[in-house]
Amino acid sequence: SGSSYVVFGKASGFTAAINLASLDGTSGFRLDGVGAGDSSGNSVAAAGDVNGDGFADLIVASSGADPNSTNGAGSSYIIFGKPGVFAAAINLSSLDGGTGFRLDGVATFDGSGNSVAAAGDVNGEHKRRLQLRVFQPCLRRRHLSRHHPGRPPERHLSWRYHQRLFWQ
Repeated sequence: SGSSYVVFGKASGFTAAINLASLDGTSGFRLDGVGAGDSSGNSVAAAGDVNGDGFADLIVASSGADPNSTNGAGSSYIIFGKPGVFAAAINLSSLDGGTGFRLDGVATFDGSGNSVAAAGDVNGEHKRRLQLRVFQPCLRRRHLSRHHPGRPPERHLSWRYHQRLFWQ
């Protein structure tokens, strides 16, 4: 399923190595993926202040997720920032709209969230946008070959990249 870690900054500096198992919600926290093979955390980015509460938010991709039984459609999770302490470990399945939300890929093997980023204000409305990269298969038929008469056309699987913008 995968995990991502958030380490909080501090003015006093850091030791040369940080044991991620020591994050306790005051020094940082762990974000755990939902299902086996989800590849949670394959892409992580600052999302800006998506919900407008004055705190920075985070986007975590799980490009291998199977939301709504759609194989490999992928999901991305927006985790809202807040003042104070976080739980030491947060399962992404626990996001409830008040703590964050999930964006699901549309089609089988979309791999939505293959890459995620904050896109900024793309249309001048002074609202932040999120950009998700979708890794989508395209099934095409090859032409019949005159070297193999009577042989059915082969199927060829290729991949296209799409960029989708989601907004606040």
